[in-house]
Amino acid sequence: MIEWFANRRPDVPEWTGSQLGGPGIAMRPAVSPDAQLLAFSAMIDGQTQLALMRPDSGSWTVLTHDRDSGMQAQASWAPDGSRIYFERVCGGPRGVYRISPLGGEPRLLLEAAQCPRGLPDGSIIVTRIDQSGRYRLFRLWPDSGKLAALPALLGGGVSATPDPLVQVFPDGREAVYLGTSENEPNGLPNWYAIDLASLRSRPLHSQVVPNSFSVGVSPDNRSVLIVNAVQDEWEITAVPRSGAGTPRPLISFPKPSNIYGIDAARDGSVSFDYMIRPTSVLQFDPAGKSVSETVATIHARMVPLDAGSFLFARPENGKWRLKVFRAGFGSRDLLESSEESASPVARVGDGSVAFLLGHKDARRIAIAIVREGCIVKRFRLDASAVRSIAATPDRSTLLRWPKSVVHRHERG
Repeated sequence: MIEWFANRRPDVPEWTGSQLGGPGIAMRPAVSPDAQLLAFSAMIDGQTQLALMRPDSGSWTVLTHDRDSGMQAQASWAPDGSRIYFERVCGGPRGVYRISPLGGEPRLLLEAAQCPRGLPDGSIIVTRIDQSGRYRLFRLWPDSGKLAALPALLGGGVSATPDPLVQVFPDGREAVYLGTSENEPNGLPNWYAIDLASLRSRPLHSQVVPNSFSVGVSPDNRSVLIVNAVQDEWEITAVPRSGAGTPRPLISFPKPSNIYGIDAARDGSVSFDYMIRPTSVLQFDPAGKSVSETVATIHARMVPLDAGSFLFARPENGKWRLKVFRAGFGSRDLLESSEESASPVARVGDGSVAFLLGHKDARRIAIAIVREGCIVKRFRLDASAVRSIAATPDRSTLLRWPKSVVHRHERG
């Protein structure tokens, strides 16, 4: 995890950062109200647990030890700093808990819920899957057990929202979320702020990042901190809560995988996780007597081509490129042209592959010969929403998902 300090002079966009202590894998930082402690998810023996750190010293301790209730993921502090709320998830929301920062046994507050966010009056905002199968915001009063559904849907449904994004402002008046209002449940996801008194949602002026895994708010209640994708970099941007004015970039850095957690403190620092985890590709000989290892930066599923080579996708200069990797030689672009190419990918015979071609908003399916790097067929259909491609064994038909539309092409 990294702690970043802003230079308060707007004409000098400088920053300094430091890597905090803790375990080898640490995610989703949550800063205490007095900025003296940091709650976070620590990977302990293959399972995440809630941990607590003093950023100034790097000393840390594990607060939870349950290995049967699911992974610990998001956490937040009660506004008075007396409690930490956290979730357990395993294929979906398992439950919301609270625990003292001094330790002790966690208390289950609500089953089948996640994303707890504490409010000044003692209630908490949580997320549950409602009867329609969508993630919805709820407000829970733990002392009485009262639970009220809010007219706010997160993401685009369960399958599209593995980690719902919601945060509350310190004043407790509004919550910000990535999703849709109840009036437009099938609309495109956007960043919204919901007034917790009137229950009305209003859109924020921001760029939606489909693969964003985190959102934060500023301690002064004025801004939402959103992670935007800018070509090959992540950019943390302060978006005005009022909806007026221009979003202000705070810091940018090369993309690793995703940023799973971000939180701001009163001293002007921003804490977030930043993971760079190289992928090791193992190659076994047929007899299983030897193993060779290659480290490659892969951002999507690799597709084996033949012995010693495979295809994978990687962003370069703001565009996705399919790469052909061969052991001992490194990687090269699949296409000789400058056109953008991306996954999903399907092998079509021994020497050709089907893939997505063009910008993400206007993609088409194409077929290329791997050895020559040239496109031999382009399909006119709109493939912007395609998530999977497959070829029948006889190579005469391509299938795409969603919509289960079948397209035929000539062999070759």
